[in-house]
Amino acid sequence: YPSTLKKIYNCVTMMIHDHFSRCQEIPEGMQIAFNEKRRQSAHSIGSKKYWEESASFLGMVNFTGSYGRAMIVYSQDVTSFQA
Repeated sequence: YPSTLKKIYNCVTMMIHDHFSRCQEIPEGMQIAFNEKRRQSAHSIGSKKYWEESASFLGMVNFTGSYGRAMIVYSQDVTSFQA
């Protein structure tokens, strides 16, 4: 999982390029559709800024937990992590 909002883009691109194309759990029909869509729009994944702003809009925030560990949390959950 990404540890900060800025790292979401990298995780998404890794999933698209490394995982989805090989995942045995994705039904064959979906795999074919995914690969076709990927070929048609090879560069339309969006910008790093798009992914960061979208996550923020959905209520996700960067948070530093215990021992200085960086993580992303849903903004309504921040108080439970601080307790």
